[in-house]
Amino acid sequence: MAERKHPDWIKVRAPVSPEYFRTKAILGELKLHSVCQEACCPNIGECFSHRTATFMLMGDVCTRNCPYCAVAHGKVRPLDADEPRRIAEAVARLGLQHVVVCPTAAQHISRPLLMQSNRILSRRASRCWCQTSRDHSPA
Repeated sequence: MAERKHPDWIKVRAPVSPEYFRTKAILGELKLHSVCQEACCPNIGECFSHRTATFMLMGDVCTRNCPYCAVAHGKVRPLDADEPRRIAEAVARLGLQHVVVCPTAAQHISRPLLMQSNRILSRRASRCWCQTSRDHSPA
């Protein structure tokens, strides 16, 4: 069988940029989770190199069980009252201008989760543009 050759543009390179390692270190230090990390996204090097991350709310477990996604699934975890402050700190330290926060319990949107999202948005509203992603599944 002949070896399949893919074009150069489709091949993912191993992350090597200092910004990738800095972004990863800040998220780890602040005990934050990103969709990029939890979903084992092959483009993480590119995104983190540009200091971009989609923050997961409520930890690293999603209540969905999408067959195409590598994010761990399970039950909703309790809200962490300090999470909005840590996300705001990460945003400030990374110098982000655009932030996406993704609730991991999207189909269970509740008043406490909306309040958590609002705390994050209100902490960052004066400094950057924020967006809450309610659905990360393909259309």
